[in-house]
Amino acid sequence: MRAVMMLAIGLLAATPASAQIWDGGGDDGDREPAPVVPSVRPLLAEARSDIRDGRRAGQLDRREARGLRREARAVAGLEDRYLANGLSEAERAELSVRAQALLGLVNARRAWSRGQ
Repeated sequence: MRAVMMLAIGLLAATPASAQIWDGGGDDGDREPAPVVPSVRPLLAEARSDIRDGRRAGQLDRREARGLRREARAVAGLEDRYLANGLSEAERAELSVRAQALLGLVNARRAWSRGQ
């Protein structure tokens, strides 16, 4: 009985070493790199440039330009938050749509003021 108890204690003591996580024996170099996710930053930079140009040309007033810049900052901040946890396809699509909508809104407001 004592031998069985000693064997059981020995097995229990060895359990943590055998409970190590096994990675399948693969080398990290064999894994495919994470896909490169296109950023919306170029679209936001274009929108900011159009806002600046519209303000200088008198096509956007200060209040409009401030609101559009605020929206550009919000989209950039949202991208940063999404990237912190990994960007899903739905999040990437949302960012892209929001950036394109902002750029379209800037250009529409500039064109509307030219028509008046």
